[in-house]
Amino acid sequence: MRYFLCLLALLGTMHARATLTIRTLEKQFPKEQSPPRIRHLWPESYIANLAIDPAIPENFTLKQGTGAFDAYFAWGPKKVLNRFTFAQPSSLTDAIIVWRYTPNIAQTGPKSFSGFEDEQALLQSTMTDPKAETLMWGPYPVRQINGLVQGKYIGCAWMGCNYNSHVMFAHLRYPVSKDRPNQSDIALWENFLANTKPLLEQEYALAQGYDMREGYTWVDHFGITLLCTVEIQSQEHKARVIVIPISKNTRFLVNSIDFGLSDQSWLEGKPLCKVMASLSRAFPDGTRTEMPETYINVIAKQVEQFSINPEQLPSEAYITQLDLK
Repeated sequence: MRYFLCLLALLGTMHARATLTIRTLEKQFPKEQSPPRIRHLWPESYIANLAIDPAIPENFTLKQGTGAFDAYFAWGPKKVLNRFTFAQPSSLTDAIIVWRYTPNIAQTGPKSFSGFEDEQALLQSTMTDPKAETLMWGPYPVRQINGLVQGKYIGCAWMGCNYNSHVMFAHLRYPVSKDRPNQSDIALWENFLANTKPLLEQEYALAQGYDMREGYTWVDHFGITLLCTVEIQSQEHKARVIVIPISKNTRFLVNSIDFGLSDQSWLEGKPLCKVMASLSRAFPDGTRTEMPETYINVIAKQVEQFSINPEQLPSEAYITQLDLK
């Protein structure tokens, strides 16, 4: 009988201290299952994901170039992109949109560029009946030019990224054939330019890989996944901040924690915690991701009791309790 009681006590202790699993965390802290499309269409290795909802067909996916074409990426149907190689134009079987970073043009203001006039003059000199237009996709300025070169329709656009003066160049690419481009090809490009829209403010955070909910934020960025929770015990005037790495071989260092009120309209002045951390992850292929001075914004949640038992946290988790008096 004594042995049985001791066994029950041991099992009870083991259960109370059982480490939280990823499945348990995802159930307790649900996350978005359908982030904005741009999340899966814009390579993370370029710059921060753009806050746009591109007007392209639903079956369009992403393909990144390699080797000499590693600065390129394309949007198109999966079957088309699987056959297509950037080095062989003849491998293209249907119209796609191709992007690349352009180092010769820089964004100098909300709607201005430097170096664009020379590029525009050179391109238009080769065109018949060229047409130029300035568009705005929300906060992003876009200069587009189209016309005919040797009787073939050419569509090009330069988009300022509002990030370190970066400008991205996009153009319509279609199969090398006498009957292409057809009206469907041209409509793809024109619809893309005319109907691409900015994301809502809360959708932009998701596009960046930050799923912000009341009390916690899921981070999924550059191959690093972690959960950050922030809860405030109102009566005790104490806050608890927890950071749990989810992806393997992830290391982090919390540098600072600040509290304030959000200035974002969709959060309506809710209490916001800013956790500044340095993140890194080593991958099996020997590559490594470094994210120094990364800000993780969390909507602080008012609670009567903290929701996570510290004894159940994995050993690599970070936890701190702050006095807010």
